[in-house]
Amino acid sequence: MDIAVTRIVRIVLLRWKEGVLTFTGAYFMRLHQRTLLVVSFLISAVACGGSQRGRPSGDPDLIQRHQVLSGSYSTAHDVVRGLHPNWLIKRSAGGRNNASTNPIWVFVDGNRYGDVSWLRNVPAATIGSIRRIDGIAATTRWGTGFSEGVLYITSYSPGPSGTTEN
Repeated sequence: MDIAVTRIVRIVLLRWKEGVLTFTGAYFMRLHQRTLLVVSFLISAVACGGSQRGRPSGDPDLIQRHQVLSGSYSTAHDVVRGLHPNWLIKRSAGGRNNASTNPIWVFVDGNRYGDVSWLRNVPAATIGSIRRIDGIAATTRWGTGFSEGVLYITSYSPGPSGTTEN
């Protein structure tokens, strides 16, 4: 005779946003002991996955439009400083003390506009995405003078049915 052992469990709902864990609610639920074991295993596996301050676990060199809209950013510089501040630091092969004289370049829709200070001229509302291209890939693509990499901005433009076309 198989008797299912049940437990009353308090489920706590938490949300991780912008580096802060906040309480969003709780409820009680009756679970079978085996189900409880599986659920607790899944929760611990997800919790061990880490977090990137609200960033998806996808491409670490890409800021997507939904991330731009999720913060209160005015310019592209604010977006990069808020989500990937390390992108604003020059990283030459010799380390920080041997930084090259090449800047980190900013491109918008394929056109070079200037160094990272130019990010202050790009309104956040116009950003579709920002991609960091490292120095090796940038030098391969555009030639010498790009050893510190590129921040490549794709402008946002609403599609015919309200979708994004980047």
